[in-house]
Amino acid sequence: DGKSELRGEDIAIGESAHSVGAEQTPDTHGHRPLPTTSPAVSICIPVYNGERFLAETVRSVLDQTYDDFELVLLDNASTDDTGEIAASFTDPRIRIERNPTTVPQTVNFNRVVEHCKAPLIKLVCADDLVHPRCVELQAIPMQRDHRIALVAGRPHMIDENGRLIASRRGLSGLTRPHSGGVVVRRGVR
Repeated sequence: DGKSELRGEDIAIGESAHSVGAEQTPDTHGHRPLPTTSPAVSICIPVYNGERFLAETVRSVLDQTYDDFELVLLDNASTDDTGEIAASFTDPRIRIERNPTTVPQTVNFNRVVEHCKAPLIKLVCADDLVHPRCVELQAIPMQRDHRIALVAGRPHMIDENGRLIASRRGLSGLTRPHSGGVVVRRGVR
């Protein structure tokens, strides 16, 4: 199976139907900043038996140009060296959680999000590579404009050796702002 390499290009933005944060004063461009919290973004990695690619995935997250994030890694009771690999990183932005028993993948994805502290969440699979500017290009538009409900990229699919399988997958035609309804209709097929 192929890995995803998320490049910080071809960003799709879905606008919400109503404005959030109306109590905040907009800047000269009509943008309302998110409430200041630390960190600004939670990057989540739900993982089960991910020893093969986890270290490379974590390094790609830590190499982001946008550094106001926490990395929440939820080990789904892996039976391989996933826990040891995760623990080998000493970056203070990393928080490692572990399920006592293996749960279904969807439950693990939801649980990792529940561990997040930031107002913005980015979900990264344990075999993904994230382009160094990906979080920067996705977080900043959301921080500047509360009408934005979703920002996504068009990932390149690569094989386990890093060779390109497919370029700019998914979200075709959604490379500029669209209403939430349009994004959902095109994104969910």
